[in-house]
Amino acid sequence: MKAARILGFAFVSVLATAAACRGEDAAVTIVIGKEAPPLERLAAEEIGETIDKVFHRKSQILDAVPDKEGPAILVGSPRSNAPLKAALGDAWPKLSDQGHLLKTTKLKGREVLVVGGQTPVATYWGASELAHRWGVRSLLTGNYLPFEPPPFSLEGFDEVLEPSFKVRAWTLMDGTPVGPAAWSLAEQKRIIRQLARMKFTRVVLDLEPWQPFVSFEFNGVKKTSTLLWPGGPIKVDGDTAGRAVFQGKTEFDNPDFVGKKTPEERFEAGKQLLSGIIDEAHRYGLTATIAVSPFDFPKEFQSQLPDSEPSVENGDLAVIPGPKAPLYDEPVQKLAIAQLKALIATYPTMDTLVIGLPLDMHGDAEAAWKRLQATGTLPETALYEDLLKGAKARKGLLSGDEGIALISGQVAAIPAVRRLVEHPDVSRRANGKLLDVELIGVDPLLARLGLRVTPTGTCSLFVSDPLPAPAPGSSLPLKITGGMDWSDMIVGVTPRFHFQETARSFKELRTAGWSGFTAMSSNLGGSDPTAYFASRAAFDSQLTPEACVRDLIDQVAGEGVADRVVKAFRLVDEAADAVNLADIPVVVPDARLYARYLTGGAAPEWWATLKDAHLKAMDEMYRANTRARDGGRELTLYFARRFEAAYEMMNAIDTVREGNAAAARGEKEKHVESIEKAIESTYASLNAYAAIARDSSDRGTIALVNRAGYRVLQKMLEDADK
Repeated sequence: MKAARILGFAFVSVLATAAACRGEDAAVTIVIGKEAPPLERLAAEEIGETIDKVFHRKSQILDAVPDKEGPAILVGSPRSNAPLKAALGDAWPKLSDQGHLLKTTKLKGREVLVVGGQTPVATYWGASELAHRWGVRSLLTGNYLPFEPPPFSLEGFDEVLEPSFKVRAWTLMDGTPVGPAAWSLAEQKRIIRQLARMKFTRVVLDLEPWQPFVSFEFNGVKKTSTLLWPGGPIKVDGDTAGRAVFQGKTEFDNPDFVGKKTPEERFEAGKQLLSGIIDEAHRYGLTATIAVSPFDFPKEFQSQLPDSEPSVENGDLAVIPGPKAPLYDEPVQKLAIAQLKALIATYPTMDTLVIGLPLDMHGDAEAAWKRLQATGTLPETALYEDLLKGAKARKGLLSGDEGIALISGQVAAIPAVRRLVEHPDVSRRANGKLLDVELIGVDPLLARLGLRVTPTGTCSLFVSDPLPAPAPGSSLPLKITGGMDWSDMIVGVTPRFHFQETARSFKELRTAGWSGFTAMSSNLGGSDPTAYFASRAAFDSQLTPEACVRDLIDQVAGEGVADRVVKAFRLVDEAADAVNLADIPVVVPDARLYARYLTGGAAPEWWATLKDAHLKAMDEMYRANTRARDGGRELTLYFARRFEAAYEMMNAIDTVREGNAAAARGEKEKHVESIEKAIESTYASLNAYAAIARDSSDRGTIALVNRAGYRVLQKMLEDADK
């Protein structure tokens, strides 16, 4: 036995020696230019990290190819990397500023791999693409290693990648505790790195007027509003379902704002958070956009707008000018300019300011149309009557009389918006350079005409309705993006994937010739599969959601798992597609949503179908989890628990509905019993969710459902017992 062990050891030693002679165990040399830009150096570091984690091989970063044998990867472009230029010579392809390549070639008789891009950020994407080809799958929540790594090889690479969408944006700030408003800077930095690996180009910081990111004073009135979301920090002390996820804390808040009580402290924390996000985005080659609604003002400025009314979007937290104070009035313009001037001064390194076009404003639309044509903002040949006919006749939510009201309100508001963005305190930075200003929320029928509102002549479109192609003869090439809202819906804990909707929107965007898309989601983990599809489909117009999910699951979980995962996702999406949106008061869990469900009567027709779909999806995902291996098990378990949480929440709501019916019949005992069961189901729902919570979006959802659901039920039980 001992002799056999010695012989076996000797045989292994011989194999190791032979492998070393062939260079199979030699360190992989990653070559960058002597003056490589930081992003190219970062790309080289991440290639080294991938080699270590996937192949368990050593790597070294040098500025020249060593003489000794061994694999070599050349990173950068002919402008930044001399060995790369020598290797490719005239074979470097013509690339756009986002084009990147993976190409096996020869250098001094030895085979090398070129990972390059026309710009440093494109080179970084090339490094991400190499990791993908080696089996690594990058999602918003992290990088997942392949279950069975391929053999290490630099052979056979010959690919040039160009995106069909130049703008690929992700929203990194909102006004809800279940979204990025709850994420610390440390969490934001992790997400930004993942967005860069997924080849996103822009981060969007969508700010509300009552948030603690800008401080300013107007006519002696100071801004004091400093909420991150309506209602502020959420109590998670005492009897809180899923409380373990909060690690002993008594309140849920953005970690960077804990203990910050005064307006000054919260403004400083907000400035540090947004500035840190902008800096980190720039580090990874992404641009940073700040989006605001300039005619929405914090409620403390109501005295400066005597004819004000509650904001359409912000309720009693903000005010907007009323019917007797048009947007182009001097007091309104001055207040809006003061607000924007403070924003621009606070964040001088932002790349783009996006102005939200008002949703519901007053004014003479026909007169505004004529002024817009006279100033060249709209083509002289465009007819206002045709615009209204188009708005009324189209399909979808923006049709009929509602469509006419929306588009006429936008026409009336545009002259005031134009006057605002042309003001030197808004249109120019402190150094005198022109600020890139865009519009958001523009009606598709207006956008296609070629609006000339902003100094740079661009606008953004954020809608999911069918998108018309640009109007014939419109001379201005607009930078227009379609909106993708992947927020969780229905009962607040339900993950939605929007696969077919996203695939359809991508097709429409390509057909219409728009520049790209801006995505948002109120929950990070639930959007992982859809964001992954979007990141890959932006470079592959033939990719389908199902093929994308199969590729993801096969790589990280092994064979025999993808069928069940695809089925689970399809079950939920198909059932949710049948939901009447009029029955959904909001898209994130809050008191209004649960009040609607917990005090309402009979369930809508689609409810049973949706509930059954979640039960079946949960079963499929748990079966997938039993077969999944390694990192794939984390993904499958996450969604199994999410489906379980949603199913239990719908159970709770059904039980309350039964109890409400019993109460109407005078059956008090059954009413009380039903509420008790609903509390148990809600507790089970949130504990299932807490078991897999991994970020502030998950924790925020659990906190908010406690406030808006669990504690509402407890209060219902108290009242029923009286």
